[in-house]
Amino acid sequence: LLASVSVLTTIILSRYIILSIGVELYGLWALVATVLVVANICDQGLGDPISRMIAISFHSKDHKEVQEDYSSGIILSVLVILPFIVGVNIFGNFIVGFMNVPVKMVLIANTLFNKIGLILFIFVLAIVIDSVLAGIGRIDIPNMNKLGSRIFQLLITILLLKLNYGIWAIYYGVLSFHCVRLLTGIIFLKKLTKIKLFNIYSSNFMSIKKLYIMGYKIVLGRLVSIGNEPLLRILLAKYAGLESVAALDIGMKVIGLLTLLPIRAFRAIVARASKASTDIKQGVIEMKNINSILSKYLIIIGLPTFIFIFFIGDSLLLFWLSNGYNNNMYVCLQLLIFPYFIHLFMMPKLNTLIGYGQTNQFAISAIIMTLSFFIGLLINYLTGFEYSFSGPIIAYAFGILMSSFYILYIYFVKLENIMIKQISNASG
Repeated sequence: LLASVSVLTTIILSRYIILSIGVELYGLWALVATVLVVANICDQGLGDPISRMIAISFHSKDHKEVQEDYSSGIILSVLVILPFIVGVNIFGNFIVGFMNVPVKMVLIANTLFNKIGLILFIFVLAIVIDSVLAGIGRIDIPNMNKLGSRIFQLLITILLLKLNYGIWAIYYGVLSFHCVRLLTGIIFLKKLTKIKLFNIYSSNFMSIKKLYIMGYKIVLGRLVSIGNEPLLRILLAKYAGLESVAALDIGMKVIGLLTLLPIRAFRAIVARASKASTDIKQGVIEMKNINSILSKYLIIIGLPTFIFIFFIGDSLLLFWLSNGYNNNMYVCLQLLIFPYFIHLFMMPKLNTLIGYGQTNQFAISAIIMTLSFFIGLLINYLTGFEYSFSGPIIAYAFGILMSSFYILYIYFVKLENIMIKQISNASG
């Protein structure tokens, strides 16, 4: 249900926003909002460790430790995210100047960069609250919370667009989504636990250290690759204009809609692999069987769907966006759709490795993606950015492919040897 509502709101909002404020302003928002991907550091790097620690202390009915884990999660998440908020406020004006934003939009762009940190801060707090709720076994609450918040965002954004708030309608819509999500989560957390929400001084060094050890490799991987998409959007804005950023955003939204359901389903593999990791031989066989079944479904159902979108995507985009459509949206979709299919094919294997405790492979794949992306950009630079729109996107697609191929290589060639070595080291 949540995925269906997310798809529906994306389809409705994207069309309505583009037709209301135009492709160029939408591109400006898509560029500024890239800052919010930083929250993925806390979501994937710290969210799961917080949930695991809370689950252990909550089910042992150690309320003091639950409080410590919650407070430590808040402090560590804020410490991770704060430098980005400060950096955006300090360097936002420089980024706007580098991008050659049209003079009429400079003030709007600078103001957005100064205010986007508020959304990022609330976003991260909501992630911590959701992780705690998941840890006490109530993952249903964050899911339903996101559902209601998404509907609220849709209504607020459309209302403000009708009241001629322009690009600020999008800002306040996103802000309302995270505020409602955070406040509702806090209400349920107060009702279901004895956590004192503002008692962050209950944290201790050991809890913070445990969180750090459990999540630092994924955080490191995210930190290495976190600038790739913002850099891509900045380069497109500079060399191809803000409309190209809008085209990229729409292309990636279509891919996001195609991959939303399977990626969410694949996250369950981490827990399954964690259980299977206790038995080397049988565990590897079990996970390979699961991955084999998933791979067959992706090839039988997913691949034809991606091929279908590749060939008739222009007609679908024109039907969806009407007068807001331009051909660069379809070009972007064509350039990225198959690299993202390989990425989707790789995801169950990556989650298996993470479940086996091989989070370092995630960090390595992120490094490979970033290096490959920069190699592609270097080639673009040496050719004088002759292909101003497609060149940086091809470089980005190359990074996605190289990181995905690395994980596939580790999974198919090295997995069993890695597990034998890991168990031997533990025994030793």
